[in-house]
Amino acid sequence: YKTKTVFDVVEPHRCTTSLFEYLKHPFLMDSTLVFKCILNKFTACTYITKALMERYAKNKAKSYILPGVITKHGNALPNDISEGSLRMGYLGALIGKDYPELLFKCCQELTAKNIDWTLIIIGRFEFFDEGRKWKNKFSNEFSPSQVKFFHNPSDDKKNKLLENVDFVTMFRKPEALQEYTFPTRSVEVMAQGRVIVSNTFGEFCNYLKESNASILIDDTDVKNSIKDWMENLNSVQYNQMFCSSQKLLDTHFNTYKHCSQLLCFMKNC
Repeated sequence: YKTKTVFDVVEPHRCTTSLFEYLKHPFLMDSTLVFKCILNKFTACTYITKALMERYAKNKAKSYILPGVITKHGNALPNDISEGSLRMGYLGALIGKDYPELLFKCCQELTAKNIDWTLIIIGRFEFFDEGRKWKNKFSNEFSPSQVKFFHNPSDDKKNKLLENVDFVTMFRKPEALQEYTFPTRSVEVMAQGRVIVSNTFGEFCNYLKESNASILIDDTDVKNSIKDWMENLNSVQYNQMFCSSQKLLDTHFNTYKHCSQLLCFMKNC
C-alpha cells in the first residue's frame, strides 16, 4: 500500500519507577512498545514541541514540529486598558500543572503593592480535590470583589467572560513533564485578543519571549517581576504585546501555513 502513516506525539510516554508499574497500569506496555520500538517505523512523526523531537526522533528528516494551531476568524482588537487597574483571567482546573501557587503569589504581591486588581477563575476546578482546595485558599485570602469563580461554563459564557479581562495567566509548573508539553488553549486565548501572562519555563514561553508577546513572571523572583510589570503597564506596551501575539498566530500557530508545510513534508517522506 502507498498509504503514509504519521504518529503525532504531544507528551512523553509514562515513566516507570519499577516493574510493578506495568501491573498497576497495563497500558504502560503499549506506551513503552510504541515509544521504544515502533515510533520511528512510521513514515513520519509530528511533535508538539522541539523537546519531544530531541528526545525521541532518530531521523530528524522524518520529524516535523507541529505546535498548537488555530484558524483565525476575523481580526481581534486589543482592549482599552485602564492604567489604574488590572483585569486578569485564568483558564484551568487549579491543579498542579497550571501552577496555581504562582498565580496565588502574584495576587499576594499585587495586593502588597496596593494595585487595584481583579481575577476571574474559569474552569472545572470543582471536579478535583486540589482544585477545590485552591478555590478555598483564594476565597479565604482575597475578597469576593477581587476573585470570582466560574465553574465549567459553556463555551459562549467562557468567551464572554474573557472579553472582560485584559490578561490571561498561562503558567506551567517547572517539572519534567511540563518541559515537553504545549498549552493548546493558549492559541485560543490569543485569538480572542487577550495578552498572556506566563512564567519563564517550558517551550511555549520561548515563542512568547522571542517575540515580546507576553508578560513573563520569574517564579524565583515574583516580587521584582510584578514590580517591572506594573511600572511598564500602559496602553503602548499592551498594544505592542497584542500585535506581537497576533503575529504569532499568523506565523508559528497558523493552521493553513502548517497544513501547506505538512503536505510538502509528507511528499518528501
